[in-house]
Amino acid sequence: MAMERRLFSLQSFPVGTEFRGWIAVRDEDEGKAREKAEDLLKAIGFERDTGGQWKLENLRVGRRSSTYGALTVTAWVRGEAPWEKSHRPFEERWEAYQKQLSKLPIEGAQDSFFFSVTLVTDTILLDDFLRPYRVLTTWEVEKRLGLEEGSVRSLASFARPCLVGGWQTAHRLPKERDMAIAAGSVFLFSVSRSVDEGKLKKALKRWEDEGIGWRRSEGFGQVLICDPWHLTQEMVCLRWGKGREEPKGKGLPEKLDERVVSFLQKHEGELKRSGLSSSQLNYLQSYASILDRLYRLKAMEKPNERLIEYLRRQAERKIGGWDHKIEGKSLAEALIEVLGLEGEWKDVVKRVNDFVLVMRVLLEGSKKDKEFSVKQLLWEEGRR
Repeated sequence: MAMERRLFSLQSFPVGTEFRGWIAVRDEDEGKAREKAEDLLKAIGFERDTGGQWKLENLRVGRRSSTYGALTVTAWVRGEAPWEKSHRPFEERWEAYQKQLSKLPIEGAQDSFFFSVTLVTDTILLDDFLRPYRVLTTWEVEKRLGLEEGSVRSLASFARPCLVGGWQTAHRLPKERDMAIAAGSVFLFSVSRSVDEGKLKKALKRWEDEGIGWRRSEGFGQVLICDPWHLTQEMVCLRWGKGREEPKGKGLPEKLDERVVSFLQKHEGELKRSGLSSSQLNYLQSYASILDRLYRLKAMEKPNERLIEYLRRQAERKIGGWDHKIEGKSLAEALIEVLGLEGEWKDVVKRVNDFVLVMRVLLEGSKKDKEFSVKQLLWEEGRR
């Protein structure tokens, strides 16, 4: 609704808002690359101060007036990519991946190199007929890395497509819309150790430095190889092959709660048929996390009761999955008993996280393999 005597209002960024970005200037000689970068800054109008910073002042964008649009741009010339400090150098990440993922209970793990590809920005990949990819395929990886067909194996992928467009300011026209793979998508691959490791690492490092796909000059196609964040999480291994005996002690993370494990082992079939979705599991975990924060901040005294109320409300509203019957009662009611909501809250939080973790494995494993059984991952020897 318009205010009296005001037909419109302006939306603007508040004073102090910061935007960060980077421009890559490459040359085999690091000294020449630095010179090129400095020449580029001078050409744009930057001036270097006594502290070595390059500054561009008196710049205005958007609605340019005495009170709007004033910017100060500061630049630094570095000899490393911006993620080298936050995500560690490429060589360290590569070695950490090979050390940890070679222990995965999958066929040929000891004879393979492993690497993940995380899309930092939306990425546009097109095949030879200019048709867009919705995922990063093994064929595309082999082609881009110069490897033989069949040498790359896809182990896992988490991705979704999206449409990207934009506005061409110079022409004052909308840009063409393209199908892209959304930022945040992750792909895990393995390559036989018969390939030259040096060439493989050099090619992957080039992916990081230059990006992949189309419209990279507009910011699309930035990737991160071997993101160390993945190694900080508990490694949950799915059964990739059928009818193969898994080695002992190589399943889910150690020290899973006994009550949760017993419940899942006993009712795995019913849980598969319950219709409980990943989004419902995510919400349960998020809700428990919020209650835990409030409890720690002393803004709530009885988080157990709030969680009981939430689960019972799901069953009463007959929300799919939660109202599925297990031994004559709803899954929500059964879970209340499993979580031990009458006990210590810290134990409840752990049981919620363990239940969500194993249920995700069960749901994802069933998608990949109809005969998948989470019981094969819950060995007594592996949890002792």
